[in-house]
Amino acid sequence: MSDSGRYFHYFLLFIVVWAPLPMGSNAPWPLWFLNGLIFSLSFACLVQVLRGRLDVSPVLRQAWFPLLCLLLVPLWAFVQTFPTSFQTADPWAAHTRMLQGLAYACFFALVLQLVDSKKRIRMLCFAVVLGGVFQAAYGGFMTLSGLEYGFFYKKGAYIGMATGTFIARPHLAGYLVLALALGIGLLLADMEKYPANNWREFWRRVVNTVLGPKLRLRLFLAIMVIGLVLTRSRMGNAAFFTALVSMGFLSLYLQHRLTRNALLLFGSLLVIDALIIGNWFGFEKVVDRLEVTSLASEQRDDVSVYALEMVKDHWLNGVGAGSFYSNFPRYKGSDIGGYWDHAHNDYVELLAEYGVIGFIPLALFVISSAFAALLAQRRRRSRLFKAMGFSVSMAVVWLLMSSSVDFNMHVPANALTFILIMALSWVSLLLKAPQPKHRRRTYYSTGSIA
Repeated sequence: MSDSGRYFHYFLLFIVVWAPLPMGSNAPWPLWFLNGLIFSLSFACLVQVLRGRLDVSPVLRQAWFPLLCLLLVPLWAFVQTFPTSFQTADPWAAHTRMLQGLAYACFFALVLQLVDSKKRIRMLCFAVVLGGVFQAAYGGFMTLSGLEYGFFYKKGAYIGMATGTFIARPHLAGYLVLALALGIGLLLADMEKYPANNWREFWRRVVNTVLGPKLRLRLFLAIMVIGLVLTRSRMGNAAFFTALVSMGFLSLYLQHRLTRNALLLFGSLLVIDALIIGNWFGFEKVVDRLEVTSLASEQRDDVSVYALEMVKDHWLNGVGAGSFYSNFPRYKGSDIGGYWDHAHNDYVELLAEYGVIGFIPLALFVISSAFAALLAQRRRRSRLFKAMGFSVSMAVVWLLMSSSVDFNMHVPANALTFILIMALSWVSLLLKAPQPKHRRRTYYSTGSIA
């Protein structure tokens, strides 16, 4: 790729690292700044393509269906802004959601275009992992030290719970689960495919593990698990371990290989992180919250119930993108107080705002990407491509669980990271692996290609 392509990739990495820092970009100025970064990079890439200095990636050409699904969502939000067709309570909010949805689609296309090698896949994943490590370390330090600062402001809520630079702890938990999914994928990609043939090779691998990058990555995973536990998020912790176990077994089945290394990895993540690290840093408090909290005592669950009436009345076209907050007061009961700008249920809120017309493209985007991830685990020979398929599957399980009790997909940093992971499913499935260089005199076959 040209020098401009390399610089564009660095710009993409900057966007990935920046997105979670200012309150998860879940505030007006961080959101507009993030969208500006994405549109600027998209425009620069488009100019280079039109000038013939940058070729359109074959992966981008082939992955047209998920990109089309993402583009249909802001298009529908734009249609909802016309009062003659649909009575949108807040046209400005619909325009904002339209631009945000367009930015997500552009970001998805950028990943497909610029991540065109295994090296760049690793760089992108490592950028997210570093972001997760920083958030976990920062949130843990603020919680354990008692300083309790967010992004340059004194926290007024979630005292004693890690939030990192996010506003709310469930959103930090969601970001950490996504970063953990990619980190585990990198660790799986670097595992030895076959057991050691002798003791010398065995000890060589042990030394490489202890002194090499595997130990560093394993420590990063441990730090993020600590941060996840310190959020005290019930769904965040439950979704992580559920996704890890279920997708771990599915990955082993799809790859037809039950390796000792893979079992040790999953076992260490479950036993060491959950029992040892969790007990040191308060895992029992998460368990206590699970035991003492019922659905009836959670007001946000009542919000979702009342919001279902909004879905029933506007099931086809929705009330308008971004208009939940202005329509919900007409549906909430007398037992619901305060201001509610989100339903704390992504399924309900998306159906209420976009209707079935806008919800179906989003569902098809996730389903098609999850299917691409399963195919990558089944068909590709490269351990990295298979591992990325596992990371995508883990992220999808997290989404299915967390979206029922929170609005992570309405937090720009988390939505952007999730879209990044979905894009990696198509990169892992469609990217052509470099052909091995054959030596002039070869008397045996080394086995598989990437």
